[in-house]
Amino acid sequence: MPDIEFLDEHGAVASPDEPPIPPRRRPDARHIALLGGLLVLALVVLAVVATHRRHPHPDAAPAPTRTSRPLQAAPVRAAPLHYTPVGSLLFGNVFDASDSQLLAAGDRLYALGPDELGESDLHGLHTVVQQLPTLDQNGDRSYQLVDAPAQHRLWIVPIGGDFPGVLRGYSDVDLGSGSMLPLPAPLVGATYLDGVLYLSTRSRLYAVGASGQVRRVAISGEFGPLVADQSRHRILFLTTDLGVVSWTPRTRRLDVTAEPHGLTVDGSAVNTLFVVGSQLWGAADQAGGAVYVPLAPDTFEPDLSRAVSAPVGSDAVVASPTRFLLRAPRTGLVSCVDGGTGRVLTRWTGLPGPLAAFDRQVLSIAPNGLVAVPSDGCF
Repeated sequence: MPDIEFLDEHGAVASPDEPPIPPRRRPDARHIALLGGLLVLALVVLAVVATHRRHPHPDAAPAPTRTSRPLQAAPVRAAPLHYTPVGSLLFGNVFDASDSQLLAAGDRLYALGPDELGESDLHGLHTVVQQLPTLDQNGDRSYQLVDAPAQHRLWIVPIGGDFPGVLRGYSDVDLGSGSMLPLPAPLVGATYLDGVLYLSTRSRLYAVGASGQVRRVAISGEFGPLVADQSRHRILFLTTDLGVVSWTPRTRRLDVTAEPHGLTVDGSAVNTLFVVGSQLWGAADQAGGAVYVPLAPDTFEPDLSRAVSAPVGSDAVVASPTRFLLRAPRTGLVSCVDGGTGRVLTRWTGLPGPLAAFDRQVLSIAPNGLVAVPSDGCF
């Protein structure tokens, strides 16, 4: 029998007592293709998972949400400011932004400054400016514009102050026929409902009807700011000891929501009420900022799932039956909020002063006139 030699993988003679070393197999093309396919499949799966996390399927269960949505939820736009024809009623620097007010009512815009009242139509073609006696700034007094369309009057209402003020009324068409009515006490609020201007002091409610006389309404209590709930034909008062008081003039019905420490949201007192369409909203200042929250129409229970957070001192302006604006006091950041859902739709920076929504634009008072920003994404 011939000798059998065992060769190792390099061709050298191996010991006959050692088993042969199997040769290394080179991967063929099929194996390489299979491994490459598996790698690509794994990458695709990872990409699908990441995309699903960022954009979940609409039928998937919603992720847990915070009790309030911060204003940073919407993108910020630099406001492309431009002066409008309506701004001609301001005549340059007559109005100081810190003391001025805007009110949009129907197809007219009104602006109030320290000693002038202006009115303009949508296109600035009809503009009227009324010189006023310098408005008394006694104490912490401020002024509120209230439109009373059934009376064809625009009222300038003094709020606060140490002494009773004077109620001024003008034609809402041409600012003529001015009238002045002395008030019995300093006011804390004013609103208009069903043809009547209502005024509240700390302990009394007054009404100004078609006769133009100030008469007392036969209810009393510790009243605070008031707001008209037009869709329910009632007036709502904030009080420090009873929560919300509801007064329905047509039925003379008075409802009180008994709260030992007033109406609160997460332990913080509600200090502002406003109505967007038929949805009632309240605002409360908290340690980290203010919170704006929808309230149930009958129980006034806050719905924290639709709450919106904002800086303390933000101004809320009802812009339409479905939208309201929030303006931060220091930065001028303005947010457009859906009045039904609490969703922040869009935001703008650079709006300098008091706001109004007019002809599907957001208007703001600037030192040299009135500026407007397109309301894309808001209305």
